[in-house]
Amino acid sequence: MEEQVFGVDRCNLELEQQLSAVSQIALLEGFISEVSGQAILRAIRGQGRFHARASAETDPSFKQLIPYVVLTNEAGDKFFVYSRDRQQAETRLHGRLSLGIGGHVEPRDLVAVEGKKQAAISAAAARELREEVLPDLGGKDLAGLVRIGFLNDDSNVVGSVHLGVAYVLVIPEESQAKLENQQPPRVTGYWQSLDWVRQHSSRFETWSQLLIAEFSRVQQWLEREPGEEEVSLDNFLSRMLSNTPFPAT
Repeated sequence: MEEQVFGVDRCNLELEQQLSAVSQIALLEGFISEVSGQAILRAIRGQGRFHARASAETDPSFKQLIPYVVLTNEAGDKFFVYSRDRQQAETRLHGRLSLGIGGHVEPRDLVAVEGKKQAAISAAAARELREEVLPDLGGKDLAGLVRIGFLNDDSNVVGSVHLGVAYVLVIPEESQAKLENQQPPRVTGYWQSLDWVRQHSSRFETWSQLLIAEFSRVQQWLEREPGEEEVSLDNFLSRMLSNTPFPAT
């Protein structure tokens, strides 16, 4: 049977966006905050559907939805980084560094959540995490999976047919070492600071670059804000999820 992937027709995403407070006709580009992305969620719930993957990979009129999970430590000051190698399916990203663990939403993900389209994306994120990094990841661990926004980059052939759903997940200290010592086909990588990923941003795939830029902007804002004692993970994520405007630089 031909492989099926979940997504939304671009025209429906743009229509929902036009019906919202966002006046832009074309689909928003770059990192799209949770607040600005409400139109995307409405389109997913209302018009999300499965499409044959073979044709979807070359069809920019259909946006395949990809959960993209960033792994961080409990302090929120380090991120899990890995390299896309030849064992991974998306050949167009081989050799690039990545912050995101994820993959396509499959029919079994929708079945697992009794047909709830929006929830199927989180179910796919959990499945990919177990398949790629931590096979013993339980429901309690996944309770901290936080959706922070969306990623869209129509400037290249990979981005033009995909739409990222960005999440952050805290990995407990006792599990962090496991990620650095895994055997193929599981992903292996290393933990790096935000300063490190920012300095090496050009080596990352585009979606990771978008997140690095946004993480950096939020961190700089928090560091400048009067009365903010520290850049903790809690206030970092609350700012990512809030409607508070951040300065451009």
